[in-house]
Amino acid sequence: MAPSPTIAIEFATKIIQIKEGGYIKAQIWDSAGQERYKAIVAGHYRRAAGALIVYDVTKKSTFEHATNWLKNIKEMAEKNCITYLIGNKIDLLDYNENNREVSIEEAQRYAKENELKFYETSAYNNMRINDCFEDLLQEIYNERRKIKANSNEPIDKNAKILYLNKPNEETENKFAGCC
Repeated sequence: MAPSPTIAIEFATKIIQIKEGGYIKAQIWDSAGQERYKAIVAGHYRRAAGALIVYDVTKKSTFEHATNWLKNIKEMAEKNCITYLIGNKIDLLDYNENNREVSIEEAQRYAKENELKFYETSAYNNMRINDCFEDLLQEIYNERRKIKANSNEPIDKNAKILYLNKPNEETENKFAGCC
């Protein structure tokens, strides 16, 4: 049975063990990415500690939307929102490498220019999905630890993550193996 498409926003929460610091509770907000839900999605940027900008490696148009997502994150999310660029659907390249419309080099260059960490994944076969989430949560924890270093307050171990996926596309096996 194919997963149903996201309508406006979907929410998931999971407690994940990170390498340093124990456990962190992640609130994951999956946006539909469609223009008609823009007003609804905008409110969910507030207090986001991390974001995953996801595009389909076989559809250049989805990669081109990364600039808009990044602009929104910079304008509306937390000042130190940690953002990753995720090229998804690499499983489709197993059958035909010519399906690729966004080269690894192009995506890496964009990520470097915008100070983003870059991954290529497959939600369909759960390739590197957990790595993305675990690395993002570890970075969020480390950032918060730095901020709180001179404070007596405990580190907030709750993290709100935006999962910004490609416009007008269904997300396959969202958060496969993660949530």
